[in-house]
Amino acid sequence: MNYNNKKFDFEIYQSIKDLSVYSGGPTKTVKELSSNLINAGLNLKLITQNGYIKFSNLKNKNLNYESYLKSRVSLNPLINKELINFARKKLNTKSKKIIHDNGIWLPFNNTIYKISREMNIPLVISPHGMLEPWCINYKSFKKKIVWNIYQYRGLKSAKVLHATSEKEAYNLKKLNLNIPIAIIPNGI
Repeated sequence: MNYNNKKFDFEIYQSIKDLSVYSGGPTKTVKELSSNLINAGLNLKLITQNGYIKFSNLKNKNLNYESYLKSRVSLNPLINKELINFARKKLNTKSKKIIHDNGIWLPFNNTIYKISREMNIPLVISPHGMLEPWCINYKSFKKKIVWNIYQYRGLKSAKVLHATSEKEAYNLKKLNLNIPIAIIPNGI
């Protein structure tokens, strides 16, 4: 389907903690997906905590990339006030918006959930395998604490969860979150 002639009246904000090549697969996936969605005519911006990428490394020079730097001192390490202030300035328009958050478990993601609720912006979460049983069992003590403090509530605030496979969707369904799950493989 060719979207190049279609006008979309909403903005998509992809969020991911950082774009470092050392951060694993979601970094590459998010950059490629964002680039291709822009090429398809969507109004997409990428929000990240740290700017570990050079624009020259992007295939699509039109990728609108926003970065803020986290302050070193925080009274609440689970919420990033600097990111909230950044979002209030950047996302404070009258256009329709969607936030697509990539990854879970981090205070960055918790802040994205808060921004979505505060600004009443629909939220899509792509866990990128971070809710698979083997991943939950890795450092499980820390994850149980985070699950109870903010992760469960953050996932429940999503309008849809994005799974990249039937197996991931099955494991997400076992969490009994009662949220729609879209199965969309990477690269589609």
